[in-house]
Amino acid sequence: MPAYCASKGAVVNLTRQLAWDAPADPVALHAELVHANPAPHEALLVLPGPTGDVAVVSASPERFLAWRG
Repeated sequence: MPAYCASKGAVVNLTRQLAWDAPADPVALHAELVHANPAPHEALLVLPGPTGDVAVVSASPERFLAWRG
């Protein structure tokens, strides 16, 4: 039996990935998402990548990342 089946608790993360060829403004997308779907743990991460910036836009009822320090 897999370890996750034998445990007393489990966490399931349902995510949706969106990608398209046209340039997108992650800041504007985040603002629209927060306006349309207010959530206690919304986030915007814009990270430099080798072929351009990579963005993560999130509006979640649960925290997926915590940063301390």
